[in-house]
Amino acid sequence: MTPHGLEGLIFPIKVSTMAALNQIDEWKPTTFGALGAFEIILLSGIFMCLYKPVKVPLIRLLLMIGLLHLALVHHRHQVVFLIISCFLLARPISLALESDGREKPGAFLLSDLKLRQIWPILVVMAGLLSGVGMASFSFGGERPDTYRIPQTAIDHIPASLRCRPVFNEYSFGGPLVLNAIPVSIDGRADLYGDAFFDDYVKIARGDFEKWEVIQKKWKIEWVIMSPDNGLVTYLDRHPDWVRIYADKWAVIHALRSGVFTSRQALAADRSNSPFPTSANRVAKARH
Repeated sequence: MTPHGLEGLIFPIKVSTMAALNQIDEWKPTTFGALGAFEIILLSGIFMCLYKPVKVPLIRLLLMIGLLHLALVHHRHQVVFLIISCFLLARPISLALESDGREKPGAFLLSDLKLRQIWPILVVMAGLLSGVGMASFSFGGERPDTYRIPQTAIDHIPASLRCRPVFNEYSFGGPLVLNAIPVSIDGRADLYGDAFFDDYVKIARGDFEKWEVIQKKWKIEWVIMSPDNGLVTYLDRHPDWVRIYADKWAVIHALRSGVFTSRQALAADRSNSPFPTSANRVAKARH
């Protein structure tokens, strides 16, 4: 029971028919153009089941086939398929591995295990623990920036801009929300609808006329996008915008006429803009 009643039941159907899903990575079909973890696990499982062979009950087999279909249609269902398949195959594989061919294995006791049976598990656990420990030591307890979580760039957002209207990269929405910064869009595409998401995609692909309309409509005062987004180059050349921060993962622009003062804009010009001002050129000439 949910407070949404019937709407909660038809919501999955509504989401699955959204046109915006074709633009979202996790909703795109699984491809095998390059060798990946999912393909390796899938082929290993097929090899194991055919080699022994493993006899899977009909209901479990049908459920796995349905989950595999979902995993091939959408990236996001790969994890669901792998996790549930482990539960569905656990007993069939244990029966197939029985050396004496019994249909029903007896009671399992830890005391019956021999070192040769558990050493692969111990090696994997030791490797995982060592990897986690080395990663924690290398990163000093801090999560490194990625193309989805540009935390260093978020930390450099001026306090005067954090509550002002923003136009952000789709994948940056979640991290911005976690940092208590209102966003223009985030990963919950179903909340925004196809029309809104379509406007975002057009702007990200270089429809700058659409950008000017959206910017005026929502009174956007700052922008945070990935460096390879076409809007970044456009704003770099626009006289009304100034680049105030940039790194490998994100670029931040602010509107000169907004709460970001002209003095701050001039300082940002001198330190961040890829198009040097006259002050920059004089400073470089002196050096």
